Amino acid sequence: MCRGVAEVIGKKLGRVLQMDIDEQGEAKGSCLRIKIELDIKRPLLRGTMLGMKDGSRDWISFSYEKVSYFCFRCDIIGHRVNECHVDPEWYVDEKKGLVELFRYGPWL
Repeated sequence: MCRGVAEVIGKKLGRVLQMDIDEQGEAKGSCLRIKIELDIKRPLLRGTMLGMKDGSRDWISFSYEKVSYFCFRCDIIGHRVNECHVDPEWYVDEKKGLVELFRYGPWL
């Protein structure tokens, strides 16, 4: 991935502060690390669709580092699930029964 693509992705999340790219403007390795300034009042994005040169579109997944007090229910930084005021979403698991649906988890 090149500098331009990194900036497009970073701007979808917030203000780009830093990118881990080499002297040629390419990502170092198979992942691209972008340091951004987030608006913590908005939910975190899990990823985005990105248009490719050949006209196709690919899903780009995001991972986050150094995120504390993140609510897995409403996807907003600043509180935890037990303090959340958003109504939970549920699904039925054949083995566990009724289980709360979380889009994120500790893997974040």
